[in-house]
Amino acid sequence: MKEEKGEGGQLSEELKRLRQRVAELEQVETERNWAEEQLQSEKGKFRVLVEESPLGVSMIGKDGHYKYFNSKFIEIFGYTLEDIPTGREWFAKAYPDQEYRNQAISTWINDLKKAKHGSSRPRTFTVRCKDGSEKVIYFRPVTMEVGDQFVIYEDITERKQAEVELRHSYRQLRETLISAVNALASAVEMRDPYTAGHQRRVTQLA
Repeated sequence: MKEEKGEGGQLSEELKRLRQRVAELEQVETERNWAEEQLQSEKGKFRVLVEESPLGVSMIGKDGHYKYFNSKFIEIFGYTLEDIPTGREWFAKAYPDQEYRNQAISTWINDLKKAKHGSSRPRTFTVRCKDGSEKVIYFRPVTMEVGDQFVIYEDITERKQAEVELRHSYRQLRETLISAVNALASAVEMRDPYTAGHQRRVTQLA
């Protein structure tokens, strides 16, 4: 009897351990499903944010093939994945001038060698778009932990044009002021040669 009772106790303990193990596995499965749902939810939010972004976005795989463009990228450049499936096609189309293309490629490679995962490598280049127009683009590539490249593109063409126009207006204003001072000095010279000479020296210093 004691032997039968002992075997029954062992079976009971084994059954208890099995039930506990099943409960643990069910808990692990529940947590895994929850994590999967959260991941899918975060991916969905990320995709919405990227698609609604006012900036162009692309994802480039470790093998150099583009994985993704958002709609703003296509709006800025006109290129689709069919036009530029890899970085090779991008460089050829975006920088048709051989010398400028070599410079862009060299800069990309050198920055990539020095970059740490998660750090941005900002650069500005003029890009040829699909319709033949040229735009000044501010690039912000980031190397992800898996080795993919996440790139943000900002069209700053209008800003650069405004800066050029502002510098041109400043030069024109400066030249106008100098001409006005010289004209005033000439007028004063007829009355006071000493004052005229002093103002001419001030103009030269300006």
